[in-house]
Amino acid sequence: MGEPGSVSWMFDRVSLIEGTFNKGKPEDPEVEAIEAGANEVDDNGDGTYSFRGAPEDLSSIQKALVSRGWTITTAELSYKAKNMTEISEEQKKEVLEFIHLLDENDDTHRIHASIEF
Repeated sequence: MGEPGSVSWMFDRVSLIEGTFNKGKPEDPEVEAIEAGANEVDDNGDGTYSFRGAPEDLSSIQKALVSRGWTITTAELSYKAKNMTEISEEQKKEVLEFIHLLDENDDTHRIHASIEF
């Protein structure tokens, strides 16, 4: 364990907006992201999408998505890893177990990792 902020250099501060499209599946999520002012969009595979943009654009991206027919479930400042780390299947099991233990701790608010699952 490190001091608070000791690994913050490994992450970029971003706005994170997650939601679902009210009219089924969007035709082109990337166009939706561009029109809303987000820098990137990810399909979460469960019908929800994650939009990321500059921290100062959080409110404007959220408002633009709502006006374009999106239902927003999350709108917050978050962190995005600058470089992702690949690990073996055995390491993934250990890391997931560790993350689960951290998440169970009452003092843990959010967990950010640079690991590809």
